Order: sequence, then structure tokens, then C-alpha cells
Amino acid sequence: MSITPSPQQPSPFTMPPLMWGSSALNVAVGPPRPWLWQGYLAPGAVTLLTSLWKSGKTTLASVLLSRLKTGGRLAGLPLAPGRAVVITEEDPQHWLRRNQSLDFAESVGWYCRPFQGRPRPAQWTAFIDGLVDLHARMPLSLVLIDPWAAFQSGNENNVASMVHALAPLQRLTARGLAVWILHHPSKDDPPIGRAARGSGALPGCVDILMEMRAYPDAGDDDRRRRLHAFSRFPETPRQLVIEWTADGTDYLARGTILEEDFTRHWEMFRSILADAPYKWNWAEIRRNWPTPDPPEKTTLHRWLQRAVDKGLLKKDGRGRRGHPFRFWLPEREEFWRTDFLALLHMPELRQPPPPSPDTPAPKPNCPS
Repeated sequence: MSITPSPQQPSPFTMPPLMWGSSALNVAVGPPRPWLWQGYLAPGAVTLLTSLWKSGKTTLASVLLSRLKTGGRLAGLPLAPGRAVVITEEDPQHWLRRNQSLDFAESVGWYCRPFQGRPRPAQWTAFIDGLVDLHARMPLSLVLIDPWAAFQSGNENNVASMVHALAPLQRLTARGLAVWILHHPSKDDPPIGRAARGSGALPGCVDILMEMRAYPDAGDDDRRRRLHAFSRFPETPRQLVIEWTADGTDYLARGTILEEDFTRHWEMFRSILADAPYKWNWAEIRRNWPTPDPPEKTTLHRWLQRAVDKGLLKKDGRGRRGHPFRFWLPEREEFWRTDFLALLHMPELRQPPPPSPDTPAPKPNCPS
């Protein structure tokens, strides 16, 4: 006679402790912990970096890993020393080749292709538990997953499946580790902030969302990349232009996207205004743009104001109909004072220039 086993009874739910009042929050959080990579990798947080395949995600991560042995700066931002574990779909030979130029030393360990195919949910949970045990024996600072698609169990387009795959990572962040997930984008050209492929649960659950994009209109050998970020932390830069150095061992900060855009276009601005017959408003500058695709009004205004703020251009006007803002190079003023067309358009230049501080004051006329 066979006996049918009774279904297992679910364990009773235990109410978690309630944190009441701000003092309880202070106790739960504890003293502030320094960033691993300022603004982008924080202890106890998950960061998602999305970028097109073969566009530099792993290269950026590799340079950061090589710096962990000493700390320092990366892309102009402080980087603390530490140790990292890399979970990767790549063969060890690729990391050996990177080590030859970057020297990871003894600060990085690898799990190369730890599963045959994608892990099942139970395997993934057990693997994360193994990392927790490793951290207890050998304290770590960072866990890098490259790429997420190779290790995420279940369907990446299913919200419940995605949340279930991300949940075990809380066992790492609860112990103060930073988790960095590298991910592929969706098809076409998604808007900034929505590049991550699959369910929106992935970018919604992480603490810091990074997107790396190629520089617009750049050649194949351009080493610059744009970083866009959305974060729970105010320290995270919203945008940053970085440039991979020629020797492949570092990234340099090139400022915000606006600053880099301005730097790239300033010489064109200067050449346009160097021959301007009088002070020009934005529309006149745009009409005289030397290429067939002049910038839009908003972008042009932003660049012009940046030049004014840096003292490269002068500006007058009220910004109203009949009194638009006008822009000019300071060195053009002396030429315009002797030019009939300029004086016709700018009557203010008909007045004599103010005396130089070095010019002696005229002597008063004394009666003879």
C-alpha cells in the first residue's frame, strides 16, 4: 500500500522588527561608509552599467579593477583600495591578456563560466551564498557581474523572474559589498535612462543606473565615452565625459557633456565671430554657421552663455523682441570703431572709448 505524503505546511510568518523614530534609523544604518568609486560604486548598493556590446563596459571595469590594489583616482573621481570578485562569461585567457597590461596583482579573483548555461534559481541563490561565505573568510569590496544576461535565471522580460534573480544580491549588499552589474541595451536607440534590456524591474531595483554611450559624430578611433547616471545618491554625477588613454591603463575626465560640447565647438564659434561685421544675435550666428547642420536654438543659446561665463564673448541686449541678446568677441571692438558699417548698426560705438586707467586726467583750464 502506498502512502501519499501530506503537503508540506508553510512556515509561519514572523513579523520583522519595526524601526521607530530617527534614532532607530541611525542605529540601523550606522556610521557612513566611504565610496568605493565616488558617485558610482557604493558599499551596500547595486550599480547597473548598460552599454552597447563591445563598446567599452568591460574595459572600464578592467581599469577600475587594476586600480583596486592601491586606490587613487579614476576619471577624476576618488577610488578606494579593495578586493573584487568577477563573475564572467569570458574565458580566462581574455583576463590574462588584460592582466599583462593592467596588472591586477592579488586584488581580484575570477569565476569564469561558473555554470553550464544559465543557472537555475536554486543554483544562483546557492552561488550568492557561497560569495557570502567567501566574504566572511576574505573580506571583499566589490562583486562584478559581466554580463547580467549570462547569469540571470529565468526570463529577463518577466518582472517576477527579474525580481527573484535580483533578490539574492541583497545578501551581498547587506554585508557592505558594492555590486556592479554590466548589461546590454535594448534594440534601436532607446532614450537616456531606458537603455537596459528586458523588464523595467532591473533598472528600477538598482540603486545607481549608469549608461555609457559613444561620443556623437565621433570616428572609429575616438576614445571618449559619455556617462549618464540616475541615482538614489546626490553624489552621483548626472553626466560625465571620460576618455580612455592611449596606453589603455586609465580614464581621464573631460567634464560634463555640456562642457565637452562647448570645447568641441568653440573654435567654430570663434571663427564665425572673428569676421562678424557687427554684434550678432543668435539667429545671425546660426545663419552664418559654416556647416549645413547648425545647432538648434536651445543648444546654441547654451553654448553662447557658456562662452560669456568664461569671458570669451561679450553680451548685451535684453533678450526681448526688438532688443535681442547680441554677442561679440572683445577684440573686435577696436576694429568696429573705425568701420562705417559697424557704426551704422551699433551707435553706441560712436562714443569715444572710456579713458584707460593709465591715461592722465586733463589739466583744468586756468584763466590767463
